[in-house]
Amino acid sequence: QTSTMPKKRAKSRSLAAEFDRVATKNRSPARKKSKSRASASDTAAVASTHKTSSHTAAKQADESQWTPANALSKGQSLLFERLQCWPEATAFAGPRKRLYDMLHTTITAGDSNSVLVVGPRGCGKSVMVASVLRELTQDAAVQQRGMHCIHLSGLVQTDDALAIKHIANALIRQGAIIESDTIATTSSDANAVVQASAAEMARALREALLAGDASSTRSILIVLDEVDLYAHHGQQTLLYTLLDLAQSGTTPLAIVGLTCRLDTVAMLEKRVLSRFSQQQLHLFNDWSLEQYQGVLSNMLTLSSDWALPSDFISTWNKHVASMLANPSVLSQVQSLYEINRADLRPLQQLAWAVIAQAGEAEPYVRSDHLFDVIVSQSADAKVHLLLSASALELCLVIAGHQLTRQGASSFNFEQLYDCYRKFALGMQRDAFDLYQQPVALKAFEHLCAMELLRPADARAYPVTDVYRPMQLMITTPQLLEVLDKCSTLSTRVKSWAKSGGL
Repeated sequence: QTSTMPKKRAKSRSLAAEFDRVATKNRSPARKKSKSRASASDTAAVASTHKTSSHTAAKQADESQWTPANALSKGQSLLFERLQCWPEATAFAGPRKRLYDMLHTTITAGDSNSVLVVGPRGCGKSVMVASVLRELTQDAAVQQRGMHCIHLSGLVQTDDALAIKHIANALIRQGAIIESDTIATTSSDANAVVQASAAEMARALREALLAGDASSTRSILIVLDEVDLYAHHGQQTLLYTLLDLAQSGTTPLAIVGLTCRLDTVAMLEKRVLSRFSQQQLHLFNDWSLEQYQGVLSNMLTLSSDWALPSDFISTWNKHVASMLANPSVLSQVQSLYEINRADLRPLQQLAWAVIAQAGEAEPYVRSDHLFDVIVSQSADAKVHLLLSASALELCLVIAGHQLTRQGASSFNFEQLYDCYRKFALGMQRDAFDLYQQPVALKAFEHLCAMELLRPADARAYPVTDVYRPMQLMITTPQLLEVLDKCSTLSTRVKSWAKSGGL
């Protein structure tokens, strides 16, 4: 029994050693795996660090290549490019979605439709339609079906025959219809007059489009700018032809009319009105003063995503913020807002001119830039004309204003000269010159040529008729501004003007 105990102990020691060896063998792959993971993560971290450092170095190297003149020129060109499509970012969400859905349905499903977009000038009607068309061209379903887009304007295609010919020529160039004898894209004589009437051309266009199939033919989108001008044409041939084709159901046709008149629908004839879908989209910018100022800030601010040096972007935007925080600048912007809050075009012109004021000597916008632009854009043309007028012409204008203040609805040259002569005779002791009547008549004719005086009636008179009734086209505030700014005018004349009620 004593001899068997060492044997058992030795056996247990050997079993424990074997167990440790197996456990160590099983743990070694996990350790190797964890070590490999750690090494891989360290390698990735080092690689990302190198990548970040290399990207930062490359960016710093790129920014070091920019000169102040190049950065300013590039920034101005990017701002001008964005201003050209303004106010796309502030377009109307609801009407825009309705227009997009209607045109998308016409192109993809072949359903013809028509809509009238109504809004004041400068509210963004054309920009909204252009942005919708750009978005449609990026849609996969629209790209698969394809479309033809044609733009017309009542100010350019002033006749129904010319408008229909423009539509036909555009469709022929795009391969939608085949050229016919009635509608030809070319002519042997460059000055040839279109002989076909509007009815004949409309008949030929209708026959060409009625051969289409709504399920397979490409859709046609027609945008009619100033559509109210086409409603003034006799028989409204263009509008009737397009709306009648839209109801035929053969070629998918979408008609988008743009107008600033609220009574456009009432101007349509019964046969045209019965074919119109009665859909109208009313647009109106009812900005608050804070939103109006924010629009100006967005127009002038550089985007951080643009390929420009970061220090130039931050410095430019700081100058813009400082300029718009000036109370005098805010008062000028408020005056523009109170004149017409619905039209962003004056604000767009203001931003355009302020950006253009920046140069190499002053590469950033400043408050005096904005003041100079506002003064130049808001200058009164009549005041500018009067400031360049002679002293005799100004005296005749003052005499006409005094006669108007006395209750005269009109006056002729004899009355005007008599009022001036009385004042000049009273001032002769102060060496005031009295011009003779022929010289004053030349000054009177010059005022009429500048349209500062206009005839009070439409009857035909000789040009030099001194008894023709005239009216003064200068208001009291304009005359006061001229008297304040004109430094060469005698103080006696200014006192005479103010004694008449100014």
